[in-house]
Amino acid sequence: MLDFRPFEVAPESTVKTKLAAVLVYFESLIKEIIQEEPDSRSFENEAPGRYFWSKVIDKDVVTSMRRAWPDIEMRIHKARSSISELNDQAAFDHGLSGSELDLKLEALAWASRELVRATKKIPDAVTPRKEKRIISVLKKTLEVIDIPIESILEATGAKTALKEILGVFTHGFKDYLKR
Repeated sequence: MLDFRPFEVAPESTVKTKLAAVLVYFESLIKEIIQEEPDSRSFENEAPGRYFWSKVIDKDVVTSMRRAWPDIEMRIHKARSSISELNDQAAFDHGLSGSELDLKLEALAWASRELVRATKKIPDAVTPRKEKRIISVLKKTLEVIDIPIESILEATGAKTALKEILGVFTHGFKDYLKR
């Protein structure tokens, strides 16, 4: 079942707490997609929303992402721990403070609210139009979250493959959206 949550962080939180929240949210997005068991079953009689991602993303890609999850999760945790070493100048230089950070976080909050709206109350039969809307909004959310993640990785020097993982997801959706 699709169970996305909006991105939320208290405005009075520290910069480091806000940045960690971005990575936690990214982790939750990936987990929601790969938690399903991809297989060759017929989806027509399944519960509403169940196995949705397996219908729209190649099952081999989902299976590969599930196998890679321990490594991806380790990279997310490495990036989160590197935030504690972030100094104010590096945060400023990469747009991770003040109004620039607020802008990036508000864009993510907006995209995440759109994702929640798009996936709310999935009917028994998800129409092709509804599927395209959900995928389009998820793709937009991943593109928006890519911006602060890239800044975090550059500012902290946490050389991880998270950016490439984001690319795998967004690239995989492009073909589907062309249908």
